Amino acid sequence: MDKASLINRPVVIKCLAHDGYRRAGLAFKTGINTLQAGTVTRSQLAMLEADPCLALCQQENQAAETDTPDNPSGPVVQGCVSDGISQKASEK
Repeated sequence: MDKASLINRPVVIKCLAHDGYRRAGLAFKTGINTLQAGTVTRSQLAMLEADPCLALCQQENQAAETDTPDNPSGPVVQGCVSDGISQKASEK
């Protein structure tokens, strides 16, 4: 593993799927999972960010470092799709 590609901060992930859910070579329990600094690569992080059943949680000190006018952050509501897309009441 290339040390230059390792993430040098803890990564906090909320798993919205079942216990034992796997992505990017890692197993997750339902709820909050904390991955220690230096254990996740940038490519693994990209796979985790793209997964709709995983929500990356941003710690307060990280928010100050990454918030810019071009890259705002805030609360994200994310969940797994189970029932598909439904029509609005006005469209029925």
